[in-house]
Amino acid sequence: MFQPLSEEQKQQWKEKIISQKKSGASIAAWCRQNEIADHVFRYWKKKLFPEPAATLASFTEISSEKRSCSPEVEDSGVCLECREVRIRLNKHFDSSVLKQCLFLLKEEAC
Repeated sequence: MFQPLSEEQKQQWKEKIISQKKSGASIAAWCRQNEIADHVFRYWKKKLFPEPAATLASFTEISSEKRSCSPEVEDSGVCLECREVRIRLNKHFDSSVLKQCLFLLKEEAC
């Protein structure tokens, strides 16, 4: 039968989650190094540090007065912004680099 975690056990999980974040390592790498199943780690991270409810993504046209990307990128490329993350892509960007960036961002968000 399931027994709830004690406050001491919850505190230990909080410390592990904070340690992973401070390490800069991905969840998967940190869990391997610390011999913790990453699905267990993710479960406790979600339980102890819940994310705010996700809202539907939307696209908004930004007038030239409100643009925050550099003029070079605005004229010839793309600027993607989500929360505090801004990705600027020039006209001839390498799509594999964008895929890698998005993969890393997604991994950190989970």
